[in-house]
Amino acid sequence: MGFISLKQQEPKAVEFKGEFTTENPVIFELFNKASASNYDKVFEQALSLGAYALTLEDIGALLDRTAHDVDGRLMQLKVLFELRGLRSRIVTEKGEEFEVDLAEVIIGLSEQNGWSDEITKTGGVIGSIPGNGRDTRKVGDITTTVTEFGRRIVIEAKNDRSFPNGDPSGTTKAASSEKSDQGQNYSAMANREADIAIFVLDRSNAHANFQDFDAITFIPEQPGFTVLIDKSKGDYSALKTAYTLAREILRSWDQGPNDWKPIDLLLKRINRELKRLESIEKSLEKIEKSAKDILSALGSVETTRQEVKESVELMAQATELMKVEPLSALERRAVYLEEAIPER
Repeated sequence: MGFISLKQQEPKAVEFKGEFTTENPVIFELFNKASASNYDKVFEQALSLGAYALTLEDIGALLDRTAHDVDGRLMQLKVLFELRGLRSRIVTEKGEEFEVDLAEVIIGLSEQNGWSDEITKTGGVIGSIPGNGRDTRKVGDITTTVTEFGRRIVIEAKNDRSFPNGDPSGTTKAASSEKSDQGQNYSAMANREADIAIFVLDRSNAHANFQDFDAITFIPEQPGFTVLIDKSKGDYSALKTAYTLAREILRSWDQGPNDWKPIDLLLKRINRELKRLESIEKSLEKIEKSAKDILSALGSVETTRQEVKESVELMAQATELMKVEPLSALERRAVYLEEAIPER
């Protein structure tokens, strides 16, 4: 008996048992480029892709004919390129890679915290804006319904240098253009009928005028966020923080329109800590290159790390208190001075 069997009862499934080894170089190359922690995911994606390809009769017939006429090595190369092309078309159908990555981050964050948020990729879906262009009507790549509060968060992703900051107090064209971070947030909220928007950029591929921006910028009049992540390092912490703060704003709305305003204070502290953590990483890199200063540098970094830990714990405590009721003036003062928050 083979190592594959079908389970016909609901839920239907394909079961793999026993041991199986293949020396196929195409398969080896695929897994060789993936991290070991992603092997299961890569296997399922490759299996789905192959199954999809085999259901296309025209492609199957073409490969069949070519197999008799082309040298085996060229045939293998052809299959590799066709599968890559097919994978590219499938990704296009489901959304750009950047958008998919962000959706996976939000889904993971929701699962980690036990939230029942309904997260949907909507980048290819026409929304509510009765506009002229299809691009405008599709703005809003990820739409989340926070069932706990009956409200929505929309995320627009742009891995594109052509979208500048659109501060309405500015004098440039971007100050009133939809092709800006704030313009995209306003359009995304209207198009997806959302309550809060988050505009996400990859710092390495963002417009030059975002160079000196904090990782998270809060725009209270929208309300919305502009977030800069670092895709190359796999650092999505700014997006996770902005999404968590957006949920807390929704929670606060149920308690009164002014209860979320201390978010600004928390956000400034969070941005500071993100910068300090980045500074620590740079310090560690220098330490590796300079053995002479390693002991003194490590001591300095350890002190900073402890300070960061204590500050983050204070911010977390303040956030938990806000879930119950707004921070009092005394509590906000304690947060600003980084002192112990008085017991309620």
